[in-house]
Amino acid sequence: MSITKPNGAILFTSGKGTSEPQKQTGPNVPEPVNRYVSITIQ
Repeated sequence: MSITKPNGAILFTSGKGTSEPQKQTGPNVPEPVNRYVSITIQ
């Protein structure tokens, strides 16, 4: 998703999870660190 702010800044967000884990785990092993959001301001 992207949002354009009145001052011209563009915010990009993307949710992450099992598709891009930060810590490798076995199948069906919950790992809270693997649930995160990336926010980029341009």
